[in-house]
Amino acid sequence: QKEFVLAVNTLKEIAYGKNKTLSSLVQFFINALKNVGYQLSLNGCFSCGKEIDGRTFFDYRIGGFFCEECFDGVGREINLITEKALVKADKGELTDDDAGVVKALKLLDYYICNRAEEKIVALQELIKLCEV
Repeated sequence: QKEFVLAVNTLKEIAYGKNKTLSSLVQFFINALKNVGYQLSLNGCFSCGKEIDGRTFFDYRIGGFFCEECFDGVGREINLITEKALVKADKGELTDDDAGVVKALKLLDYYICNRAEEKIVALQELIKLCEV
């Protein structure tokens, strides 16, 4: 039932919100992942808890971000803008004009493909359209 309400609210935001199509999708995926047990850790560095302000690394196995000091070599480097966009989306503050909204969708696609072992073809096509 939570997922249905989340989907309906997201569709309303896309239809009636101002400048919120992509950002609403980012927020939808963050919340949907929480609901099914694949929550991203968006509270700073997964290891030390400090806000990340430099090189940023993401480990899809745990859904966590790491600062350069705590990175243990497992995962991949991402743009800091991506992590910041996801944090803003989680707080409901992301708009389509924000830097990183497409990068956030890309990371969510990567995470879903690798962690949940699911492909969302429509999301991949949307990302391709946004890059044109």
